[in-house]
Amino acid sequence: ALAAPPPPPAPGLEDLANASYRGLTDIEGEITLSDGRWQGEPWVEGGASAPSAQLVGTLVFQGDLDNDGRKESVNLVNYSTGGTGQLLHLAVSRFDESGVDNFATAFLGDRVMVRGLRVEGATIVADLVQAGPGDGACCPGDVVTRSWRLQDGQLQELPSDLEPERLSVNTLAGSQWVLSRWGFDEPVENGITITLEYSEGKFTGISACNRYFANVNAEGDVAGGIAVEKVGATRMACAEDRLARAEGRYLEALEQVNRITFMAGELVLRWGQGSEFGSLYFRR
Repeated sequence: ALAAPPPPPAPGLEDLANASYRGLTDIEGEITLSDGRWQGEPWVEGGASAPSAQLVGTLVFQGDLDNDGRKESVNLVNYSTGGTGQLLHLAVSRFDESGVDNFATAFLGDRVMVRGLRVEGATIVADLVQAGPGDGACCPGDVVTRSWRLQDGQLQELPSDLEPERLSVNTLAGSQWVLSRWGFDEPVENGITITLEYSEGKFTGISACNRYFANVNAEGDVAGGIAVEKVGATRMACAEDRLARAEGRYLEALEQVNRITFMAGELVLRWGQGSEFGSLYFRR
């Protein structure tokens, strides 16, 4: 009867998708998301350009960041001014008497790609691709790992002596990826498994029915630019027509892949050009 009550849980994804955030770049006060999104008023009455914000993917991690016995939640929020800028922020939140309290926020950069996010003890660690000294804002190319800790209720970035690496196909080495979406809004159907691995100049994996292979080379001046050549596969018949269609669609797109990017922890292979283009999304 005299035992202390357990500490309150940390906010989950649904809580954070409907929470208020403050400390975002160029915003005075706070904004409140609804189902993970916020839309501001146009900058000019009747104009098409308006600020907006959204929760980034489903990346939510929890840990006791200030060693007070209860856990905080860490997530990402992107703010757009309505133009090309995409201002990414790291947010830390907990429950208080009135609901979710976003008490600490840090700006990560413009058009930063997120390879991964995690909490290690009381340290927040983010694997990112950000603009290097010679990169345009459109095309970041420095692969970095950055970390933060809470100090007096504020996020403080920790110094690092690691030199950035350049984004290339070698960035994929050592990981296996599974195709999750054919495009931003088209998930892969249940029961279809397509995988991707990279090693020593080759893509290999399962293409729904068969094992496939392809040569991969760096190409162009843009970081992450690649050329995929000599795509081949074993010749086992597919057990279902839908598997055969998925395999053909994947191998056709793979031959046209020309750039590696990342978004909210997913690998994105961009393919095609002109009027025929798209993206393949993979989860680790």
